[in-house]
Amino acid sequence: MTPVPPVGDLLRIEPGRGAVDLFTIDPRSTPGTDLGKDGTTAELEQLAVQLVDLQERMFAEGRMGGDRRLLFVLQGMDTSGKGGVSSPLHGR
Repeated sequence: MTPVPPVGDLLRIEPGRGAVDLFTIDPRSTPGTDLGKDGTTAELEQLAVQLVDLQERMFAEGRMGGDRRLLFVLQGMDTSGKGGVSSPLHGR
C-alpha cells in the first residue's frame, strides 16, 4: 500500500484562508485515495483481516495478564453507525 498522509492533513483548512464554499467540495470525494468508493471498500475489507488478528492478539495478551489498553475514537454524525461498531468492542 502507498503511504497516505493523515486524513486530518488532507482535510485541514488553514487559518486565515477566509470563507469556505461548501458547494465546491464534492461530498462523494475520498481524500487520500484515488480508488473510489468500490476500491476503498475492498481495501478496507483487507485491512479488517489485519484488525481481527490484532484484536485476537490483544485479547489473548489480556487473558495472560497483560495490561495494555486501547483507546478507540469514533467520530460520526447521528445515525452514522458508531453504535454498531462499538457494541461488539465492549461486549454488549
